[in-house]
Amino acid sequence: RTDCTCNGRDSAGLAPVDLTLDASLRPGDVIATTDGLVAYSGVRVGNNQTAEFTPVASYPGLTADVRARLGEMKVAPVTADMVASDAPTPAASPSVTSSVSKSISPKAKRAELD
Repeated sequence: RTDCTCNGRDSAGLAPVDLTLDASLRPGDVIATTDGLVAYSGVRVGNNQTAEFTPVASYPGLTADVRARLGEMKVAPVTADMVASDAPTPAASPSVTSSVSKSISPKAKRAELD
């Protein structure tokens, strides 16, 4: 949505999110946290239903190659100053376009069954 405040471009849109309450997560989704990359492994059913997250280095649902590539990633905390410096300036020309490839790798597909 264009009117969404969680756009990541201004500090008001960077509210902390409790990932244990995120109903959109599916097993295997990888999330960057302050403790590093983790994979969502599901919900533990019991008295307290809490989301389970596993460090990507030990998540069995990823190939060794993917675990190694994710392990090489460095995640830095984002500050409001960093976001403000990335915001588009009003003087930017609207005729500027980027040339990003729209091709999708066959491995980048995701399917869900209802």
